[in-house]
Amino acid sequence: MDASNNFEDNATGINEMFLDSQGAGVFVVDSATGGIFEANSTALRMIEMPATAVTGKLCSIFLSSADGSPLKPSDEAVHGNLRIYRGRSIPVIISTVSSSIGKQIRYIHSFIRMENRDTEKDDSCRVLFKALTECSQDAIIMMDNEKRISFVNSTACRMFGFKAEEMMGEDLHKLIVPEQYIDSFRNGFEKFRNTGEGFLLGRTLEIEARRKNGNIFPVELSVSSVKQSDRWHAIGVIRDITERRDAEREIIEASEAAENASRTKSEFLANMSHEMRTPLNSIIGTIDLLNDTDLNDTQIKYIKLLRSSGNSLHDLINNVLDISRFEAGKITLETIPFNIRNSLNKVIDTLVPRAEKKGLALKCVINDNVPPCLKGDPNRLQQIIVNLVGNSIKFTESGSIKVFAESSGISNDEVVIRISVIDTGIGIPPSKLESIFYSFMQADPSVTRKFGGAGLGLTITKNLVHLMNGNISVDSHLDQGSTFTFTADFGIHHEPCDEIKDSVGPEENEDSILRNLRILLVDDSPDNRFLVKAFLRKEPCLIAEAENGSEALEKYLLMNWDIILMDMQMPVMDGYSATARIRELELEKELKHIPIVALTANTINTEIRKCLDAGCDVHLAKPVNKNALIKLIAELTDKVELEEIGLTEEPVKSGRIEITVDPDLIELIPGYISHRHEDIEKLNTLLKKRQYRDIERCGHSMKGSGSGYGFDEISKIGAFIERAGRSESLMRVEEGIKKLEQYLDNLEIVEGN
Repeated sequence: MDASNNFEDNATGINEMFLDSQGAGVFVVDSATGGIFEANSTALRMIEMPATAVTGKLCSIFLSSADGSPLKPSDEAVHGNLRIYRGRSIPVIISTVSSSIGKQIRYIHSFIRMENRDTEKDDSCRVLFKALTECSQDAIIMMDNEKRISFVNSTACRMFGFKAEEMMGEDLHKLIVPEQYIDSFRNGFEKFRNTGEGFLLGRTLEIEARRKNGNIFPVELSVSSVKQSDRWHAIGVIRDITERRDAEREIIEASEAAENASRTKSEFLANMSHEMRTPLNSIIGTIDLLNDTDLNDTQIKYIKLLRSSGNSLHDLINNVLDISRFEAGKITLETIPFNIRNSLNKVIDTLVPRAEKKGLALKCVINDNVPPCLKGDPNRLQQIIVNLVGNSIKFTESGSIKVFAESSGISNDEVVIRISVIDTGIGIPPSKLESIFYSFMQADPSVTRKFGGAGLGLTITKNLVHLMNGNISVDSHLDQGSTFTFTADFGIHHEPCDEIKDSVGPEENEDSILRNLRILLVDDSPDNRFLVKAFLRKEPCLIAEAENGSEALEKYLLMNWDIILMDMQMPVMDGYSATARIRELELEKELKHIPIVALTANTINTEIRKCLDAGCDVHLAKPVNKNALIKLIAELTDKVELEEIGLTEEPVKSGRIEITVDPDLIELIPGYISHRHEDIEKLNTLLKKRQYRDIERCGHSMKGSGSGYGFDEISKIGAFIERAGRSESLMRVEEGIKKLEQYLDNLEIVEGN
């Protein structure tokens, strides 16, 4: 329960205590309906009935004036009758006042037996009321129709620093209301004086008040009204919330400090990533270039050692950054269709050479109950397998390693996959089974010295498994081996799915596919520029260099480039600013869209998004892989073969294209074609906003519907757009839209027999 509710309950509790402690019976009545809203215990004893028999009933059933006139607020008490159990009546004296709660007006009828009415009783009631208000931890102040204070309790005196005699009879607004509120309070009071209504009534507000010494402090205020002698009076209950505000401020400051620390950490890791990956890029790239030259046996041995050390350092940097992403909640999973058999077999194939080098047998077995096509994140699944199998290879000297996958439950369109990695390695002591999943922990300190590693792989694996709504466990015995078992939730994809890209193994080399391309290479590091040029030295393309964003803009305007490779962190003008300016110039001068690849050492999601928001088409992390770079350039410049999805470079020739349609469908065709024209408008809008996921879904819809209506080419174009959206390739989406426009413009429908 929050503070305001406690505050209101406290005020309500005082009212109930006061009603029930009166020597008189009390009915609280709804002025509009005449129904009894509340009765105190004295009234219930007097009529000899329970509350359930009274609440909600008309007050006139039980209480009436002696002459039959309606009971209304009055300065004078009236004689009346109280009907009690079995129809008997007793004479009473009735006093009636009105009270407002918000916009509701209630009559409060208090009554005593005629023979009990005396001054002593009235005085005792007043004494009791004062005693009750003195028990309150909140300040209680009553203000009359002239804004004068007519009652204060001792808490109010302590809270505001006055003596009671200093407050009684004084203008409440001048005494305790801060200067900035005076005008609004006075304006509101004029309405209250005349109507008994006002903004403050029936509400609990947090505002500020002023002490005698002038200090301003926060309070919680609740105000109700009461009408006496035909004049409205206000009763305020005030709570000092200084301590609560201080506590809230401390929480906010602590939260902001934590956020700043997290932000600083992220920035540090981003900078660390860039600073470490940049020289690492040169090292690994140079190793690859050396490997392409004629080497003697000794040099080959050194190259292998360098590559192994470089890859280990690269993996360590990635693991540290992954841990940071998990702590910041920045790791997210993709949900895409993939073939799990292809995915597991491909990643195992990349690990086989490592196992065979140690004389180990590595085998993957997939149970027939595993659905072939799933929806999830194949890259992260592969990362888990690499970590677990890599560990097994590292800690197994002889024997075998087996990966076994099976379905442990299928429900609707979801399946739980259980995968076990079983080895014959050194095993783990029972006391260390839990700690191996902690960051930077090894089962034994000697493990690091003998086998290497920082103890991050299993921590990352556990976090990834949890992201997949799964669990991971280990069963191990010293010198007998270990079995790591994890589960993960996936969706079931009911359509045939394409093979996923091999995200772990090396890319296939492609010969001379970048012929005649004009490439602008922008990087402040001469070493990085040298490596990229070396990677592309066998490709018949033109490469121009720029050392910063400002120089890149100058060269951008001198030639029609096919693609720009842009480093993002540079002096003079960084890549973000240069990219944004290029996009502006394209709009201003109606120039063609040039693909821009962000080449950065920073792989944190927020930084990748920053590159894309600046206008880059895609992000490629350093150290750059030669074949990955060539393949990406080919894709963005539309140099890859399109036959893989059934499209040629010129799928639509000039002239009309006749399509014969089933007579049963002929009436549906105009609507279908109209929808495809609408898709063109929709795709252009989505492309401007870079909403690639929606583009992918639109292409998928066309792919599924085209053949059903007799338009196989639309299905092929839809598949093309779907893939272009999935890879976030602006150029290929534009190409798909163009192909669809050409096809529809040349289409001629012929009804079949």
